[in-house]
Amino acid sequence: MTEYFLDTSFLIPFFGMEINIREIENDFERILRAKDCKFGFSDVSLIEIRYLIERSIRKGSPDELRGEYINGINALIQNRQ
Repeated sequence: MTEYFLDTSFLIPFFGMEINIREIENDFERILRAKDCKFGFSDVSLIEIRYLIERSIRKGSPDELRGEYINGINALIQNRQ
């Protein structure tokens, strides 16, 4: 089984936010399509993403991003088990 440790940059799309790194999209799609793989992430990344969401909302992004945070956490928890 292949194991991946995803940093914050790879987790951001789970939370309804876009990231402007071209190479990451191809790598992320490849990881998601991989069979027999397991991925992990740091809980600190979740705190960092929460900060990024709150900062985006203060700058004018829609409040719905807060709901995306909950959805993203649920998706990660389901895939972590």
